[in-house]
Amino acid sequence: RVAITAGQPENDMGTGVIKFMKDKDMVCCNNGSHTIVPGKGRRRSATTQGNSSPDITMVSKTLKDSIKWQTAEDIGSDHLPIIFEITGDENEVELDRTLFEV
Repeated sequence: RVAITAGQPENDMGTGVIKFMKDKDMVCCNNGSHTIVPGKGRRRSATTQGNSSPDITMVSKTLKDSIKWQTAEDIGSDHLPIIFEITGDENEVELDRTLFEV
């Protein structure tokens, strides 16, 4: 879990994600909406009650003001679709073509 999403407690993996984002000068685009469908799949924990956000979208800080981010309606998975749009004039946005190994 990453503390930057949906107010959930952070764990070791979440700490690693935050460190990665800081090291790569990235930000999280999530707006606080949960990214899983409550009560579906294996995430039926009483702690989160299905309102967690294990799926995050990261972008470079140079793009943060150009991103529109939202979840879509349930399409049958335990995860909600994430829709993000990069807005603005493509000539004004400097794209970083960094390759990441996960």
